[in-house]
Amino acid sequence: MDNGLWKLQQEARVRVASQRAREHRVAADYDRRTAATLRAARPPQPPVVPPPPPPPLKPQPDREQMLLLTLALLLAKAGANKWLVLAILYLAM
Repeated sequence: MDNGLWKLQQEARVRVASQRAREHRVAADYDRRTAATLRAARPPQPPVVPPPPPPPLKPQPDREQMLLLTLALLLAKAGANKWLVLAILYLAM
């Protein structure tokens, strides 16, 4: 009976030693990992297609700009000095 118990203890010691060795290997592998090796281990991802750019936004005229444009139009139709109309158009931009 003592011989059987001794064998069980020896088998348990061998299993514990092999488990500890395995744990040390796994920990060493974990410590050696870098960002590059992690990226290399990942499966390749399909390329990401960027969405099309949004259409360019047209600047919307504000109230002052509309007022100046209307004034320039009315002055031009009334036959005002062209330099005055151009100056108002310049202020509108």
